[in-house]
Amino acid sequence: RIFKIYKRVLKQGRAIEPDSPAELLHDLRKDCKNLRYLMEYFQSLYPKQDTTALIKLIKVLLDNLGDFQDLQVQAEAIESFAEKMQEQGAPASALMAMGILVGDLLERQQQARDEFAALFSEFNNENNTQAFDKLFGLKTNS
Repeated sequence: RIFKIYKRVLKQGRAIEPDSPAELLHDLRKDCKNLRYLMEYFQSLYPKQDTTALIKLIKVLLDNLGDFQDLQVQAEAIESFAEKMQEQGAPASALMAMGILVGDLLERQQQARDEFAALFSEFNNENNTQAFDKLFGLKTNS
């Protein structure tokens, strides 16, 4: 099961382009969480040093994906508040301040998205792929 989810994470992460919808990153985050939880739950069945290093990689990727998602939710919430405030006749200065805040959040979200490519590339490197395969890949008798 761990290896199956790992393969799904790789497939999803490799498919994400700079213009991919935010939902793809959110879906990837959910699968990364599942992968992390399974690895942590069954960690005692594998060499601790090997699993600890791989779990740390997943956590770094999850932090990035979480930041991306959180910033999106925050920006959308403030936009919604601003619309309601506008309907209630809020002063232009309050709406402008909220617009500046949303702009800042979206800028930070873009930075997280830009960092994703490098972080996923590190997660997806050959050494890590071999480590996942060695630990969790299907074992066949020779």
